[in-house]
Amino acid sequence: MTNSAKVLAFLESIAPRDASNSEIVSRTGIRPHQQVFMITRDLMHTGVIRGIQGGHEWRFWCGETENSSPATLPSSTSPLEPSTGNIPYPWDTNDSLLCGVGMSWVQLGRVTLVGERLMFPTSEQAPGLYRFRIRSLVGEAIYIGESENLARRFRSYSSPGPSQQTSLRLNARFRRALYEGAEIGVAIAIKGICIGAAGAQVAADFASKAVRRLFESAAIVQGRGATVESLNL
Repeated sequence: MTNSAKVLAFLESIAPRDASNSEIVSRTGIRPHQQVFMITRDLMHTGVIRGIQGGHEWRFWCGETENSSPATLPSSTSPLEPSTGNIPYPWDTNDSLLCGVGMSWVQLGRVTLVGERLMFPTSEQAPGLYRFRIRSLVGEAIYIGESENLARRFRSYSSPGPSQQTSLRLNARFRRALYEGAEIGVAIAIKGICIGAAGAQVAADFASKAVRRLFESAAIVQGRGATVESLNL
């Protein structure tokens, strides 16, 4: 049974009562919520079901005539027919996206204090991702970032300018951690990057900021944990 058929079968089973998209999601198990939104919209546009908007919520029900009305709607609302602006173009199809990203962190070294200056391990002047892990007796913290030039980005953390808020924040955090005896490890990812889609894998190019941001977001989500403090605000 298709998801559209599941939605229709559910609405038919509760007729003449109505249901919101959230209720349909809960009762049919269809995920994500956006898919149910598109299904009910399409069914309403083709006249298979009827819908009404009350406040911020749409409710839908099965009905054959103009006089059909859902059992739970307030009397102040009235059925809304889709306007021209609500009718999509035939060529603007409902597409889906399913992809996977893959990369490996490579240990680069450690952050140290030489006098009052933070020192970072030597890195290539290349685009990529970087990860700082702070480990102390009280726990672990992690920060993940991306840059078009890793060597330059590390220099900005060592000597941040007055307008570089993130660099200033991390510089202060690293100093405090090192003063308290913590260890800070540095890892980078610049090679062996791939994106999988439609059953195939292709090499990813970190020269593209959009690609770097995609991997950065995935790494931030993957690196979170109940016992790990994320320094990505």
